[in-house]
Amino acid sequence: MLDVRFTVEGTPLPKGNMSGFPIARGLCAECLKKQRCGKRNCFGGTIVGVSVTDQGDGALKAWQQLIQVRALSARNAAGQRMVERPNAVNVALVFVMPRPAGHWTNSGTLTPAGRVRMHPTVKPDSDKLTRAVFDALTAALVEDDAMITVSRVAMVHAGWRGWTGVSVHARQFSSHDAWVEQQLGYHGVWKPADHAQGALL
Repeated sequence: MLDVRFTVEGTPLPKGNMSGFPIARGLCAECLKKQRCGKRNCFGGTIVGVSVTDQGDGALKAWQQLIQVRALSARNAAGQRMVERPNAVNVALVFVMPRPAGHWTNSGTLTPAGRVRMHPTVKPDSDKLTRAVFDALTAALVEDDAMITVSRVAMVHAGWRGWTGVSVHARQFSSHDAWVEQQLGYHGVWKPADHAQGALL
């Protein structure tokens, strides 16, 4: 069964921040006939469309390729195979984010601003950072990232001139973790007897 741990150094990048760029789609037929055009996407006789791309596209691809290489290396070193359907995978991620330069003094101690913001509570969002990693794990550890049915994500700041990147622990599992049952049991929507059937009340 898959059970690998690895790290990927670098600055974690999000996936899902989209940018739109206007592009010309051609001339407006109605405007060419000198008729009054009421089209919303017509600007001065030119039909304008929008091309949507992911922000930081080149850097994001490089980040995801690095994750995929490290995942494959960890899997091969452990002598394990990619998890196939219908199996599920549990993934734990810890993102180590760089602190803004203004959070450090020249001697490596935290400034007042750094002491106020002990956690990385600004963008990028953890869900978008996670999306980039999960997409990169596809075809390396899992057939599809939909197979990642349990995930735990944490974000911390790096230390003074410290390592930044992401720590990954991926493992195949066949039963619900105790904390899942504990959370559902707290709300009364899960009974221990239902564990084998995976049924909800």
